[in-house]
Amino acid sequence: MKKFLIFVLLLFSLSIAAEELMVNVDENRFFAAQGTELQINYQVPYNSLEFKKNEYGFLAELQVNMQITAGEKLLYDKTFNNNIIVTNQVKTLTDDSFFDKVSLTLSKSGYHIQLTFSNGDKQKIWNYAFQTLPSDALISDLEFSSDVVADTSDYMQKFHRNGNLFMVEPSHIFDKNNYKNVNVYYQLQNLFSNEDNQYDILEKVELYKKEDLVWEDSKERIIENGNRLECIKKIDISDLEDGFYKLVVSVTDNTTGIKQAREDFFSIKTKVHKYPRLFTNWEDDFQILRYFLQPSEYKHFQNLSKVSQKNYVERFWNSQDPNPTTKENEFLQLIRERVNYVNRNYSHFEDGWKTDVGRIYIKNGKPHTIEKGTTGVLTAYASRDYEIWKYRGQLNRTYLFLDLQSTGKFRLIYSEGDDDENTLPQWESYMGEDFDTADLQ
Repeated sequence: MKKFLIFVLLLFSLSIAAEELMVNVDENRFFAAQGTELQINYQVPYNSLEFKKNEYGFLAELQVNMQITAGEKLLYDKTFNNNIIVTNQVKTLTDDSFFDKVSLTLSKSGYHIQLTFSNGDKQKIWNYAFQTLPSDALISDLEFSSDVVADTSDYMQKFHRNGNLFMVEPSHIFDKNNYKNVNVYYQLQNLFSNEDNQYDILEKVELYKKEDLVWEDSKERIIENGNRLECIKKIDISDLEDGFYKLVVSVTDNTTGIKQAREDFFSIKTKVHKYPRLFTNWEDDFQILRYFLQPSEYKHFQNLSKVSQKNYVERFWNSQDPNPTTKENEFLQLIRERVNYVNRNYSHFEDGWKTDVGRIYIKNGKPHTIEKGTTGVLTAYASRDYEIWKYRGQLNRTYLFLDLQSTGKFRLIYSEGDDDENTLPQWESYMGEDFDTADLQ
């Protein structure tokens, strides 16, 4: 038995150590005055990172170690520390991402580059064997972005070119729910001038799904002589099917007849989630999160897009799952049972889960005791029914509900031990002078 226990613990520790950090990495080579510029874009989703609360909000520490070797010789070894801070916990559970770029210029081939990404116990290692662009290359590598917008601010400065901000997509995966276009950036160089001292070129962009040509764009261009041309092609994906696509960008120098092409790929995915839900109306699923979030967090949640809100709902319920190894999310099922209970027992002109009583029951479950009574004659108001709910043990909370309008809909007027609930000013005036506050103990 002892040997078996040690073996199980060993497997468990190995499974933890082997957990990989989710990082999308994409490398692109562009022309430089001396050699080739290598740009490495990487993206880390927030919901893959471990955030810890601090005085500024929530902090995730991402270490990126970069090593460059030539054969057995280590030429460069440096670690970059990224402190990723978000002000609201809501964002830590979303698919929003941290982006960064590493750029370096190399004059010859043969270098091996390794990036090691670390966050807590998670790690991801990326390796790349570098080759310079050929000295006579006409076209650079292809960089993919979800959007290119005019921006002269300092925001994401590493991703700016010529007054534009490139929202790079290192994964090459585009969700049609979020993106309408794929933007492809590349450079042209080593073109020859014609007799008018101009570049005369034919640019052609072809898109293939399997072996079928599904889209193409061809354009003759006469351009004033220059050292290097920067090009952006926008591809409308709104009518394209989901799947894997091969992109071929070719350029022909009409002055010399030289033609070169560059290939790459991207994928289109329309995410169809079976989201964990409590209701048939999404607005209700959004609204019930108020019971579990701080007011500032819920306010931030309300400012998210509908897609981001749905993703957050999914991440939230998954994060509360006490046993992710089982098919059922036990916490979600518990909340669902509580919602059904209060809807059956506390619905008065509105669904029970929307009432004060429903909210307290959904958050805390069944109270240890419920004391019922009626306010006495020594009150400024008409006699009303009330209920005192007491939770003891791990929760030490007390709630006083009053049927203010004699309709069966009880309103919370007093709470103790729950910082998320409020007590009405002058609540005692509703109860009357003969109400014994010791009943709340």
